[in-house]
Amino acid sequence: MPLAVLFAIFSDSAAKIHARFAVLSQEIALPSDRRPIGLMVMTSEAIGSYHDTVRGDALAMLSGHAGRVLDFGGGVGATSVTLKNTGRADHVTLLDQVADKALPAVDDALPINLNNLGEIEVALASYGPFDTILALDVLEHLIDPWEVFRHLEAALKPGGTMVVSLPNAAHHSLLIPLACGRFDYADAGILDRTHLRWFTKATMVELCTRGALKLERIEPNIGGRRDQALARLSFGALQRFLASQYRLKLVKPAA
Repeated sequence: MPLAVLFAIFSDSAAKIHARFAVLSQEIALPSDRRPIGLMVMTSEAIGSYHDTVRGDALAMLSGHAGRVLDFGGGVGATSVTLKNTGRADHVTLLDQVADKALPAVDDALPINLNNLGEIEVALASYGPFDTILALDVLEHLIDPWEVFRHLEAALKPGGTMVVSLPNAAHHSLLIPLACGRFDYADAGILDRTHLRWFTKATMVELCTRGALKLERIEPNIGGRRDQALARLSFGALQRFLASQYRLKLVKPAA
């Protein structure tokens, strides 16, 4: 099937999607019950749903024993605690603005401002180095993710592994409304109003490999039957428009 036909099916007509987003933008309103988190603003409901999610897709990127784990921006530590509870981690350190609500199995929970490089540097020096670092859907919320990533890389032991996930700014849910002159923030997803930085697959890789880390694996998250079918039918040609996120596994060369 020609790619032009596939893309036409995929787009479902820009005008129709623009109309849908116009309606959606009228329905979305930031609730009055808001809690500031650094420079971010999140609803109390979002804190409960966003920060206690176990990222099984990210854990699938890891093999073997994770050792000492840093869960950077990991909410209450649900994902890293899963590693510990299944015997795959020895010690979990959690850095997050809501770390005061950390799960009991977290060994060290530090509620810090993730946009404060000084606080991050002190925490990493005090509790690192780490065998495994998780940075899942957090870097896009930061003022300077490049500098934060540099600190995280320095806190990773030689031979250690870092797993990063980031939303994809080339996803059709962003590009099609943008082509129609709309960029409407939402309470969650790619257009989350707390996102400060935007990355495509290529610029994610650039962010994560500027230093010594080597990219071992990168995987897309493609949601919905239609998008998954289009990815298969296009033999991957439309993947960059269909992936809502990418997960990257990075390894620090052994000394």
